[in-house]
Amino acid sequence: MKIGQFSLYMLGKEKRKAFFYTLTCIFSVMATFLFINMIYNEALYGGLHINNYGQANKILPVMVSFLTTVLIVAVNFFAYNFYLNSQTKEIGIFMLGGTKSFRIFKYLFVQNLVIFGIALVVGLPLGALLIPLTNLYMGKLSSIDIPLFNYSSTAFFATIAIMLLTLIYLAIVATGFIYRNEIKELIGMQKEMKKKDGRMLELPATLYTVLLFMPILMIIFIREPEITAVMSFVAVLGGFKGFCRYVVPKWILKLQRRYLITHKLGLISSANFHQLLVQGCSIMQIFLIICIFMNTYMINNVDNPTYLAVISVSYIMLTISVAMAMGYKILLETNHREITFKHLYKLGYTKNELSQIIRQEMLALFGFVLGILVVYIGATYLPYVLLGKMSIWFMLWNMGIFIIALIVVGIYGYRTYQKTMLKGMR
Repeated sequence: MKIGQFSLYMLGKEKRKAFFYTLTCIFSVMATFLFINMIYNEALYGGLHINNYGQANKILPVMVSFLTTVLIVAVNFFAYNFYLNSQTKEIGIFMLGGTKSFRIFKYLFVQNLVIFGIALVVGLPLGALLIPLTNLYMGKLSSIDIPLFNYSSTAFFATIAIMLLTLIYLAIVATGFIYRNEIKELIGMQKEMKKKDGRMLELPATLYTVLLFMPILMIIFIREPEITAVMSFVAVLGGFKGFCRYVVPKWILKLQRRYLITHKLGLISSANFHQLLVQGCSIMQIFLIICIFMNTYMINNVDNPTYLAVISVSYIMLTISVAMAMGYKILLETNHREITFKHLYKLGYTKNELSQIIRQEMLALFGFVLGILVVYIGATYLPYVLLGKMSIWFMLWNMGIFIIALIVVGIYGYRTYQKTMLKGMR
């Protein structure tokens, strides 16, 4: 069997690994088509301020649409890196068998080419269906008469070009992945459970907690969106990862020693939660920053209907996109635990008990992320709602978007995780 045929055969056989990555690519195509079409949607900018040259001042909404497109496409790179990590065993076997690097590259490239082909075939029609709904939503939000079926041929070809460039770049990423990993690293990568402390300067754990939560009090009393955005960015960027890696583990250890030492299910689920939190804290951090920033800018432009409409759509699409990438990361991490769950089953744990472990782990993880988001975004909106400058329904709608996105990803992740781990058990 030729390497290309074998690549397609393995893609079909292990389609579960590629499903979430394919879904991310489809969403990326759909969203790219939507936002480039928005850039060329002149009807959307009819209510903007006219500058000295008699042209609408559409720099901000165009830049928001462009940056949103870039960020959504960038999620493909995260998803593809996670997908490559799921292929380490196959690549390790190829290298042990003496397969040349070019043939391994071809194996990965053929799979990616098929996935991007599916994404274009499915994503472009979905984007075309989404555009009228988006125009209707933005028209109602901005009170501007926007034609529902406002399509741009430039957006169609630009989307294809962007996806082709992305495919080429991902091919370069795959090449680097093959060459920089030795056989021992490739085989051992999936078994690596403990992250080394790579800090140049060890800071007290309490400092990460203060850095993460202290700005919330300042946000409530300082009612300037620009200052709020900077404080939130500094807090989440500097405090969240340290909080996840160096504070939460100590709390979990204390919890295990005091309350869970005799609770065989809680002891395992808390350890699994800790590992997932450490492995996925980077993508969670990105999710938090996007949600906080986009909500802050919506508050800042609440009196500008056109800007608000563009930012609102960008926020929805980015939230869904990064939530999908976060779910994909979690699924790949949990795939490494099949042997662990089989050993637990042999030790006498029932299928129902193992299912409870998975449920507790996923509830803890998504509850943790949701809790921080609700606290931060609630603190950002609350002063404006109390002053009557913003409707409470607007706040609940925008908070509901990330809550629903995380709940959907969490339910899908839980069911897939459960099905994979408990397969073949009675």
